[in-house]
Amino acid sequence: MHLKEFIQGETTPLRSGKKILEECWDKGYLFQQFIDPPTRPFILFDEDGNINVEDFKLNIGVYMYNEKFAGVYTRISRDNIIFGREGYYSIPSMLVR
Repeated sequence: MHLKEFIQGETTPLRSGKKILEECWDKGYLFQQFIDPPTRPFILFDEDGNINVEDFKLNIGVYMYNEKFAGVYTRISRDNIIFGREGYYSIPSMLVR
């Protein structure tokens, strides 16, 4: 699927969202509900090796390969939207049983 446009925003009023949905339905758009990412404390080291603990928003994503599940990845950021070339960290993901 080729996406024609990306409409970004944390919240859209119901009336506006319904209008956008009706105008864009079945035209190659991707719609998804915004969910406020959970916040967790993470350890940061500064240039001198000092330890700081700061809260980051957590986003767990899925790797797909040949249309099959291939693993997970985790990114953290201080912002709600976690993507782009800067402003986030990729961290190890571990399955604990």
